[in-house]
Amino acid sequence: MTRAALAALLVAGALAAPPAAQAVPASGTLVAVRGHGDDADLVRVAAAGGPVRVITGGRGIDGEPSWSPDGRRIAFSRTTDGGRRWEIHAVTADGRRIVRVTRAGGFALDPAWSPDGRLIAFAGDGGRIESTGCSSAVWVVRPDGTGLRRLLRDAYAPAWSPEGRRLAVTRDDARGRPRVLIAPAAGGRARPLTAGAAPSWSPDGRRLVVARDGDLYLVDADGTGAYRLTRTPWAELDPAWSPDGRWIAVYAVRHGRQDLYLVPAAGGPARRITRSGPDAGMYAPAWRPEAGGPR
Repeated sequence: MTRAALAALLVAGALAAPPAAQAVPASGTLVAVRGHGDDADLVRVAAAGGPVRVITGGRGIDGEPSWSPDGRRIAFSRTTDGGRRWEIHAVTADGRRIVRVTRAGGFALDPAWSPDGRLIAFAGDGGRIESTGCSSAVWVVRPDGTGLRRLLRDAYAPAWSPEGRRLAVTRDDARGRPRVLIAPAAGGRARPLTAGAAPSWSPDGRRLVVARDGDLYLVDADGTGAYRLTRTPWAELDPAWSPDGRWIAVYAVRHGRQDLYLVPAAGGPARRITRSGPDAGMYAPAWRPEAGGPR
């Protein structure tokens, strides 16, 4: 997430309450960020609602979680100096063990664990400049911190396709407007897909959901068939497609309370699954993989 995306936490809006009979997969689990200002932690959230459980804590900001394909670890970005430097870390799902993955000395953000578990893609500046967005590049690194290499310049927010051969990324155009592109995971030229940011793949790899102007849009992986999934007066951000393909998790702000919601991928009213207090909002949802299934 770029600085501009962090600023989007202040976007005001509201999500309509869904019918009570709407079903939610009881076994679905997400990790998200709960916090405000310079204090944010990773928490575990049940898709059916209920209390959240803290995974990380302490000083600083933990953000942008991404599950390992076996659901045992979570990659995330961390800063302890007010946002001047960010590094990628990994924590066990129970929160008991945290290891530092990168040592960029600048910005390392937007981690995304590959479907085979061998790599973590992230957006970073290589420690040379204190900027993200168009000045960042997409890199990959092994979970033990070795094998660092750059894949793509001027891009951020990488998202692996379920089979692991493609990466969806965001790149800002000359006017600062975000655009989603698809690039080969092995490296090579990226092709434009659609306007928007924060891409998330469907479990079958055929479609993506992107955030655009506060709404969600679906688009086929070849760039065709784009349509608007939501049309609301509020902003729906950080979309994350569920492993069963039925739901898209987002965060939104309602009456000053920032919470997580589930939007049906087939269309329909959203369901609120967290109830935050006025001093700590929820954002950056990420679904725990189903056993043996795609992210």
